[in-house]
Amino acid sequence: MKRSIWLVFALVAVLVGILGIALACQRPQPTPTPSQPAAPGVAQPAAPPGAPAPQVITWKIQTAFPATSLAHISFVELGKKIEAMSGGRFKWEVLPSGAIVPPFEAADAASKGVLDGAGYVPAYFVGKHAGASLFGTGPSFGMDANDLLAWEYYGGGWELYQELLQKEMQLNLVGFHFGPIPTQPFGWFRKPIRSVEDLKGLKYRTVGLAAELFTNMGASVVSLPGAEIIPALERASLTPPSGTTPPTTRPSASPK
Repeated sequence: MKRSIWLVFALVAVLVGILGIALACQRPQPTPTPSQPAAPGVAQPAAPPGAPAPQVITWKIQTAFPATSLAHISFVELGKKIEAMSGGRFKWEVLPSGAIVPPFEAADAASKGVLDGAGYVPAYFVGKHAGASLFGTGPSFGMDANDLLAWEYYGGGWELYQELLQKEMQLNLVGFHFGPIPTQPFGWFRKPIRSVEDLKGLKYRTVGLAAELFTNMGASVVSLPGAEIIPALERASLTPPSGTTPPTTRPSASPK
């Protein structure tokens, strides 16, 4: 009976996620570069006669997702909005997973000044502190992703997240969350999963609190960033493509 309850929990305890951006703080500003013409449709205030040309600041932001992923594209679009709001004076060079550092190391790189920021999901921090998973991939019983985002910005959650990053994890970062990700399914399997016994020894990809849950149920959990799921499947080093949403994985997947 106990095993049946755990299986039901595993099937329905799907995760909610929130994209996050961590920006380096308390370090020298990047060297400005000469201003370039604003993008079409972006109004740029005219400089007073004799005033120096406005300077352009460009930040390197690496995400934890491949260039074709909708998650990565959302950061690209965010960068465009920031550039437009700044009149073309503040730009983001948004880089895909692995462009400068491995996906799970982007936040550390931003904290050390190698990058100006990192785009990720909070569950990727769970190896540093288990509390990180509560800010993006907690169990679905309670708040959904939109509720969680509202709590963070209007209910005191944002302040707790800064405390986690800066005091508990000792990172020189300021974190912001945006873009709720839909509830994630249990997974896609090559054979039917009818009981907990079917999970024993199964190589199962997931992150966050679910990694501990499925480990306790006997699965061989592999914590991979989203960009590495399809390559792992093609190498047969991963059994089910689990723990993510179809739109997140499909654009980078093989047609097979």
